[in-house]
Amino acid sequence: VAMLGVASTLDALVLALLVKRFAGDLRDPTRLPRISRISTLGAVIATAISALLAAAVRHDATLLSFAQSFATWFVSHGLGLVIFGTFTVVVS
Repeated sequence: VAMLGVASTLDALVLALLVKRFAGDLRDPTRLPRISRISTLGAVIATAISALLAAAVRHDATLLSFAQSFATWFVSHGLGLVIFGTFTVVVS
């Protein structure tokens, strides 16, 4: 169960690192297209990484298949990253 916490934190951490490394200044309106591309691709990559870990843990702990666990995690955390990421950019 502790590994699910790690997986949950991992997607946000990976996305933050990718955006910080590749998107540049988030306050510069001329960079908005680049920020959007990096954020979208980063959310997919970060969520896929954490979903692989979470699906492996959940597959061993529950009766769900690996594919079901992966899909559930990927969709729910992907949506969460998009909502939280958008909110973070707007607030900053």
